[in-house]
Amino acid sequence: MLRTLSLLTGLLGLLLFLGISSSAMGAEGDLRFVVRVTSSLAPNPVTVTTSIHEGAIRSESLMGEASTVTIIAGGKTYLLEPDLEIAQVTPLRSASDAPAAQRKYWGLVDPLQVAPTHLPALFEELGARSLGSDKLEGIAVEAWVLSIPAEVDFPLDNLHLYVKTDGMPYRMDYRRNKDETVTVEFLEINTTIALDPALFLVPESYRLVEYEW
Repeated sequence: MLRTLSLLTGLLGLLLFLGISSSAMGAEGDLRFVVRVTSSLAPNPVTVTTSIHEGAIRSESLMGEASTVTIIAGGKTYLLEPDLEIAQVTPLRSASDAPAAQRKYWGLVDPLQVAPTHLPALFEELGARSLGSDKLEGIAVEAWVLSIPAEVDFPLDNLHLYVKTDGMPYRMDYRRNKDETVTVEFLEINTTIALDPALFLVPESYRLVEYEW
């Protein structure tokens, strides 16, 4: 169980120590989306459910029976530990904290937390190249590729985004830290949901623990 939790935290580690500000999520109104993430360094896929409400974010990640809950609000990340009623608190880094060469791409530093409704526009804004029409598992898509110059020293590279005819992402592939390949499958995107603001609050019974990576 500890090994599984370690892999789960490692797979989603960018969220905690390279987190982007909630203003960069690109969501307008309430949004919930579900993705399945497969990593070459993890034994099993992770299912991540992300909810966004007025700039606050809640991510619930599940790998087998192991789960984590993360809340991003007020410029901080809170990793909840329900068994101990503890929330590990980590300040978010902003683009201004990153090396100058990385700032252009900072909106993609954790692609799992970018509102999928805005991913296609973000790829185009960053200079992604269209590879034209394709089909994945019988679904018609347009394929895009974004290569980040090696001198930028960004943690991600070789990003491929496959967009359905309705403009919503279908799948995204990328390489992270040179030796890990990641595939993100968009299972559900709900733009008409009304979310309870209480979901984005750390329970009052939790003890806050300042944590630095």
